[in-house]
Amino acid sequence: MARHRFEAYLDKVFDFPQLVGALPEGRHSPTHPWHKVFDAVFLAAAMQVPSLLQIEAECCRGALAKRIGPISDDTIGYALQRQSPEPIFALGCDIARRLKRNGILRSDWSRGLVVAAVDGIEICSSLARCCDACMEGEVQHKVRGEMRTDIQYYHRIVAAVIVSTPVPIPLGIRFQKDGEAERFSTGPPASVQSDPKQELRCWHLPQVDWPVADRLVRVVTTVRIEHKRQVTVSQDGDHLTKGKADVALESTNSYATNFDLGAIPPTCPRPL
Repeated sequence: MARHRFEAYLDKVFDFPQLVGALPEGRHSPTHPWHKVFDAVFLAAAMQVPSLLQIEAECCRGALAKRIGPISDDTIGYALQRQSPEPIFALGCDIARRLKRNGILRSDWSRGLVVAAVDGIEICSSLARCCDACMEGEVQHKVRGEMRTDIQYYHRIVAAVIVSTPVPIPLGIRFQKDGEAERFSTGPPASVQSDPKQELRCWHLPQVDWPVADRLVRVVTTVRIEHKRQVTVSQDGDHLTKGKADVALESTNSYATNFDLGAIPPTCPRPL
């Protein structure tokens, strides 16, 4: 789809320019208005332009030169840093609702249901530097050939994406706060399944308020502890000695649904 046809579709179906124009401005007396910065980043993302420097090049002398015009990567970064993410998240939810009404989100494999996935990635990790918004956890790493346990500081970005469609549709992205994941796994687990290779603990919360969707959902949180043997290397004088040690690898996942499960066990969303 050509760029002008893509924008014509957005204008016809979503009245996209008016939605973007209604987004609040996070700066005072800017040279480049927010809708220009947003259009540059949005269209560059649709073109799969990977960096701000390349967005600047496309706006100055590339495919976006006529549509956007000259704008620097510093200006884009400055504007993004001062823009509130909540209105952009609300814009993405409005578009997703319109797509649902238009039948775009229908899927055969999900039997007409809309399935969203939430996943996160840890960035800006450090063993020495931290800020007030940092999360923290214990990590094991080698120092001069010996295993050592330290506190690691990091940020975690979480994204919500509709995955039941042929093309994934992002709904929103934000930084996770410390303790948000742990609150779904407090107290004794509802069930524990174990075998020689792993142990699976499940917590069930039947009613969790989801403010964005304005509804209650049930959440199943699982903590999986896998027992594995890993190769270790230790210093023995001038020689390195290989060996194997038993380690426990822990992973956490949460599953949410608004189904009325009735007599179905509450942990059933996990295998689904």
